[in-house]
Amino acid sequence: MKQVRQSKQKQQMREEAENRVRNLKKELETKKKEVKKKQAELQQLQEENQNIEKNLQSLKNQLENKNKEDFSKEEHQKNIEVEREVESLKEQLQTKEIELQTKVKEFENEQAEVQQLQEEIQRMESNNTETDTCLTTQSSAATEITVEVDQYRKSIRLRNQSHKEKNIQGWTLILQVNNKKPLIYTFESSSILQPGETFTLWLLGYRGAHSATDRVWFDLEPWNSEDKLQFTLITNNREIPCDPVHV
Repeated sequence: MKQVRQSKQKQQMREEAENRVRNLKKELETKKKEVKKKQAELQQLQEENQNIEKNLQSLKNQLENKNKEDFSKEEHQKNIEVEREVESLKEQLQTKEIELQTKVKEFENEQAEVQQLQEEIQRMESNNTETDTCLTTQSSAATEITVEVDQYRKSIRLRNQSHKEKNIQGWTLILQVNNKKPLIYTFESSSILQPGETFTLWLLGYRGAHSATDRVWFDLEPWNSEDKLQFTLITNNREIPCDPVHV
């Protein structure tokens, strides 16, 4: 049953990762289209600015030529109109330059988002290939320390099933009975478990032998035989779901 549950968990994690990658790739394609559109807009703005600059330079040349000649009142009026047109073109050019700068910033932001999406896709694909290894590591660690439940429902024990001593100082045991609020116990004092040795947590009023590996779990409440007990053991570097062993 444990292997079947691990296999289902592994398959679910793989499917979630694959769906995430597919969504990211779709988002990446959308961003690429937006970047391409921004490029076209930038090109158009640059061409418009070049045309405005050409017209402006042409009008300036006309104005300089007129200033060199003796001209009538009509020519003077035309000269004024040319000057007004020059000022209008200057204002248009400034507006276009501001618009161009805005488009450039938008284009740079779009490129940065595309880069981030590509990196996230690579990371997700890499994590997807490492899923099996991670699950196997946790499973191996879980078999080293088992959680045993007293058949008389008076205590809970951690047993060192490995061939090496285990220092469980700083570890945390989380117990959830049915859908109740989880209970948390942290092993604060230095506790060395030799191979085969146990650390027992007792209900208040039921403590057995007084030893360095016996403690009262003051928050622990009595439970019934039909209750569902779910344990999670948090070590110094990982979180391990544990199936209780009834003894």
